[in-house]
Amino acid sequence: DHLRRHPEILDRVISLIRVRNVNSAAVNLIEADSAEELLSGFRDDIRTEAVRDVFIEQLATLWEDRESAQFDFTATTYRGNRVECVLHLAASRRADNALDLSHVIVALADITERKAAEAQLRHIAQSKDELIASVSHEIRTPLTAVLGFAQLLRDEHGNLSEAERSEMLEALLTQSNDVANIVEDLLVAAKADIGKLHVVRVPVGLYAQTSQVLESWDREVANRIRFSGEAIRCTADPARVRQIIRNLISNAIRYGGPDLQISVGARDSVGYIRVSDDGDGVSQEDTERIFEKYERGDQLPGLTGALGLGLALSRHLARLMDGDVTYQRADDRSVFELTLPVVTR
Repeated sequence: DHLRRHPEILDRVISLIRVRNVNSAAVNLIEADSAEELLSGFRDDIRTEAVRDVFIEQLATLWEDRESAQFDFTATTYRGNRVECVLHLAASRRADNALDLSHVIVALADITERKAAEAQLRHIAQSKDELIASVSHEIRTPLTAVLGFAQLLRDEHGNLSEAERSEMLEALLTQSNDVANIVEDLLVAAKADIGKLHVVRVPVGLYAQTSQVLESWDREVANRIRFSGEAIRCTADPARVRQIIRNLISNAIRYGGPDLQISVGARDSVGYIRVSDDGDGVSQEDTERIFEKYERGDQLPGLTGALGLGLALSRHLARLMDGDVTYQRADDRSVFELTLPVVTR
């Protein structure tokens, strides 16, 4: 604390430290031009707050008569780059058992990759915790409706009108489809993780597959989607194509604007399905992040938490079928596009 309150004293102490020898690894780590540059003393421009704190910790270690210590800190190289480091300090003792401060060994190791991996693991752990909560919520919500309507149909069947029974059966079908879709995404993600996900390649009509997905959707939502296109046949797995279309539509409903359009067409040797909306879109720095597993954006209010798997799975499935799923911002609209190779004669 005294040295922090009196930085001029710390600077004076640092100026008294003499570097006797350095190896080539240290020169490379600090990005110095030569060992002589490091031996000439500590440059003022790399004495960041973090580096000054490490000097204080080293001095405190020696003041407390400890022989060794280890510290993590962020260093700035001679070329201005930031490097995550771990510093090991070791001092020997003289014959009278006092620390020999004339020779103190300091070792630096670059742990930038390790720190990045640790941060990624923390992010994955947090994301998977959120995933479990989202799965529980998303499955519980439709299952509650399924159980409720099923019990009503069983117990009150005779007291319900034909219209009421029809409405409940429609709700049962919709909610059951929601659960089935969630389970399908989770199973496909698990197979992809262990390299057991396979696809078939047969001629597939993109317009027909999109129509089939829309027919199974909630009627109120499907009726507000503008759908157009032509009969394009591509080589793909029909079940996986429907899964991708479902995920792209679900993503647009959850995160996009109210004006949702789907178009089917072809260019060059690929067929495409475009799902676009007039929402705010994705920032430039997030255009690739949204295709990573367990990543979720800010969705529209009133919807349950997303799993963060749909776009990642869609791109993975498309690439397994020699296609792709991409995002772009065009004419103030968010456009997700599935492309697949057109059937050749």
